[in-house]
Amino acid sequence: MRCKTLNLEFKEKFTVQLLRSAKELFAGGLVMSSSFGRYSAVMLHLATSQIPETPIINMRLDGETEATKRHREHLQERLNLNLKIFDIDCDKAFTLKNALEALEARALISGVLWEETENREGFEYFMDDRTFGVQRIYPLLHWKQQDMVHYIRVHNLPINHDYTDSFKDRSDKKECGIHLFRDGAGI
Repeated sequence: MRCKTLNLEFKEKFTVQLLRSAKELFAGGLVMSSSFGRYSAVMLHLATSQIPETPIINMRLDGETEATKRHREHLQERLNLNLKIFDIDCDKAFTLKNALEALEARALISGVLWEETENREGFEYFMDDRTFGVQRIYPLLHWKQQDMVHYIRVHNLPINHDYTDSFKDRSDKKECGIHLFRDGAGI
């Protein structure tokens, strides 16, 4: 039990240091994206503790559940999020590109994990994304789902049990398109 706590403590310290470095490297051009999915509270809590002014892009899905709407509203109030909501036009990638341009982003923080998909297993903490014209920053890559659950319990954060992404549901894919780099660009 003690090892579990120590491991999470050091994962959290590493993530906080990475966020601080991102703030120094990309001041004024740093944004974050959140789907307000199942464990989104973890990345939002960590990020707002270090870089509270960072704009948070939320691409609102057509058919968003009431639970996701309540989850977003609860976290916005609790964490005082600098939330920027963009309704999805034709697809998530197009909407993300427009959001990044509107916010003059140079770097994008996302809370993805290595273990989530085969595509993400090759990700690094900092990646050059030429498709979207930004640096990608993935502070939680090394975390596991069990770490997310433990962090949520320790910090009394909510879980969105009713999140669905219709872009993933349309096929057997586990990626909606915003974390795919065309022709390997950025890797």
